[in-house]
Amino acid sequence: AAAVIAFFHGWNEYVFAQTLVSSESLHTASVGLAGFVGELSTPVHAVMAVGVIYTLPAVLFYLLVQRYVVAGMTAGSVKG
Repeated sequence: AAAVIAFFHGWNEYVFAQTLVSSESLHTASVGLAGFVGELSTPVHAVMAVGVIYTLPAVLFYLLVQRYVVAGMTAGSVKG
């Protein structure tokens, strides 16, 4: 369970990447997704498509480790 939480924490670290990474080639996917939003116009269809692609690895990862997450959560809460 701790590994899954660590994975999602690193996956969603937007502020850290936005603040400390200066090169556009090193930006994370969340910073790149935020770059789609324009000042005058925003291509909503492109933002939604990239958002779906961005969330797919996290969803697939969770589906693969879901039984371990549930087992870890219940093992710590059940006595005896």
